[in-house]
Amino acid sequence: MPAAIVMAQRNPNDDRTHLDAEQILELVERGRRHKRYDEYIDHIAECAVCRETYKQLLLAESAGRAARRQRTVIALRFLLPAAAAAMLILFFGARALLSSGSETAGLREMNGVWYEGATRLPDWALAAATQFERPPAPTRDASAETPRAVRLIRPNPANAAVESLTPDFQWEPVPDAVRYRVRLERADGSHALNLKVDGERATLPEDERLEAGVSYRLTIEALAAEELAGDGLKTVYEFRTLTPDEQQQLRWARENRMQAPRACAVIFYRLGFYADALETLDEMPNEPIVQQWREIIQSSITSATVE
Repeated sequence: MPAAIVMAQRNPNDDRTHLDAEQILELVERGRRHKRYDEYIDHIAECAVCRETYKQLLLAESAGRAARRQRTVIALRFLLPAAAAAMLILFFGARALLSSGSETAGLREMNGVWYEGATRLPDWALAAATQFERPPAPTRDASAETPRAVRLIRPNPANAAVESLTPDFQWEPVPDAVRYRVRLERADGSHALNLKVDGERATLPEDERLEAGVSYRLTIEALAAEELAGDGLKTVYEFRTLTPDEQQQLRWARENRMQAPRACAVIFYRLGFYADALETLDEMPNEPIVQQWREIIQSSITSATVE
């Protein structure tokens, strides 16, 4: 808006200094944000010419704002229905995409986030879901497993890891056994733990617990009436405890095994919870890759060594 067209007429005999058009216009536009606001307002209060110019510019600015608001309202009348329609399309499109992904249980990416079905995958779960399409080779022939001399019941002997740091060990009775000798030590033999043995059960003392992220070896020996220690049937189980991060992954997998079976099956496999992995696979369609994973996990199930 050219300020010159609204400048008040000046008296040619008035030799006082006045604000020029650009200064007054800037004052109107910036208001109290103007760095010289107080100085200019003090001058306008004393100068009738500048005061009249200031009033005219304020009126012109007010009229301009009203016109801009009117244009905005008119534009919104047309834009809001279009925006609402676009939002509906996006909403139902996303719902359709989620439904489709859930039905196929495949991986998909949306805005940099990966999902299996409708389940958002953390980075470590995404890595597991990706591995499902590239199963490893079986570690051994599961059919060649040696029969156990002492069959462990708890913790689940199918697993290579335990969830609790204070596990309760229980096993099936052995015929003719009158007592059991049980030893628990770190797998590297560096430290042995005392166990309380009561029949076919062994527990840690109340003030002891296993260390997280450590491998252990449990030896159970069944002794008949006349047998000495070392002469009985002996079975060795090896297992490891989980780290806090692995505990979190295990909980996540158990909560999401139905919604994200591919990721969860591999997570269970990586953690050594083979029984959970097999249960997850049993809920999936019997596709060739599922059968392949079933064979891999069966071959990995912990087998005891008879000594």
